Amino acid sequence: MALFIIVAIDSAAALEAKIQQLYPNDYYEIAQGKWFVVSPMVTAKQLSAHLEITPSPPAEGMRAVVVSVRGYFGRGPKDMWEWVAAKSTEVNA
Repeated sequence: MALFIIVAIDSAAALEAKIQQLYPNDYYEIAQGKWFVVSPMVTAKQLSAHLEITPSPPAEGMRAVVVSVRGYFGRGPKDMWEWVAAKSTEVNA
């Protein structure tokens, strides 16, 4: 399992629906169009392909950036950090 951040570039509705479908218990919406996702995919490229962000041609409304998270730091809501800490434990297990 790995932790990723996904940031939508276009309208996030299609991407959000795909994330909810594939990872119903393994995502946290940071803000509209921005999510943490825990996935068995190993690389950002694999997750991008799995979410159908990077097929050729790209699907409508599915342009986004996928970043693998190796460390994190910042300021945000307490429940976000609790989610990240809990999921990071799963990632490192």
